Amino acid sequence: IEHFGQTPPRGEFVLIVRGKVGTLGEQETYTLEQAAEMAAKLIEKGESPTSAAKEAARITGFKKNAIYAVLTKS
Repeated sequence: IEHFGQTPPRGEFVLIVRGKVGTLGEQETYTLEQAAEMAAKLIEKGESPTSAAKEAARITGFKKNAIYAVLTKS
């Protein structure tokens, strides 16, 4: 604040409102099987297989198609 009180800002700025919540360096990891189980639970709750795989992919980082393939394999 002191710096910009004396020196007018120039150029572009990035304002970070909120970073990732949680402990630094601690990231939850999943297996593909866990991602498929997560999708299966969403299907049990009424989600379509496609939207369940998409949501599980968003949470776990796996590709939606990979999760869907595990779900539909007999």
